[in-house]
Amino acid sequence: MDWNPTNEFWFYTDMLGKRPDVDFITLTYLDNEALDKVIIDEIESRRHRKGWWRVYGEGQLGEVEGKIYRDWAIIDDIPHTARLERYGVDYGYTNDPTAIVALYRHNDGYILDEVSYQKGLSNKQIADILLNQPLSLVVADSAEPKSNDELKVYGVNLIPANKGKGSVSQGIQHVQGQRISVTKRSVNIIREYRNYLWKVDRDGKILNEPEHQFSHSMDAIRYAMESNKPQLDLELLGKVMANRAHPKSFK
Repeated sequence: MDWNPTNEFWFYTDMLGKRPDVDFITLTYLDNEALDKVIIDEIESRRHRKGWWRVYGEGQLGEVEGKIYRDWAIIDDIPHTARLERYGVDYGYTNDPTAIVALYRHNDGYILDEVSYQKGLSNKQIADILLNQPLSLVVADSAEPKSNDELKVYGVNLIPANKGKGSVSQGIQHVQGQRISVTKRSVNIIREYRNYLWKVDRDGKILNEPEHQFSHSMDAIRYAMESNKPQLDLELLGKVMANRAHPKSFK
């Protein structure tokens, strides 16, 4: 087995030092001779984050500071009673992947399922992926209106994500307030979830801005979930207020 020990679990309490038939060895990224330099550079770029480095750089038991999301459950598959709500899309190409995430509603929580996580996808390829999925609304990054318009031409039912001042932190707060599960096949969502951190300044103070490094599927999730928030019916609100003033007139 392997793990990144962000907190103590049953191995530490029930096996380590208590079972004579168990060997324990700590390995890190430096022990992987086949590791790509890009990944090595990615890992070492976070050496300044003491908690993160202790866990992912040194393989020691610790707690990752500044983790944005917590307590997501990993499940085997999507229950047949789950309802597909929409897809979230965060665009990438050369340096970043395009992340496509399906958002399901189940009981009082959400289920996330990875549809695609690839670099170098053209808009036509993105459209083909989406059109081969069960039909549902697509919510995509509004910073790329040309890509959004092109996907619409290909027949994708798409709306741009709401973005503006404070939208990122508000969207993160909304996601933080939900009960979330992730399918175990969604390996990139799980990897980003475990590594999605707030930025820190030179003094180690946590800032209210997420790092970009592991944000791709996280952004796609935020687009989908933010657009799925219940919207206030202003017409109904007006009727309710009128009813308070004139109860007999309310219809």
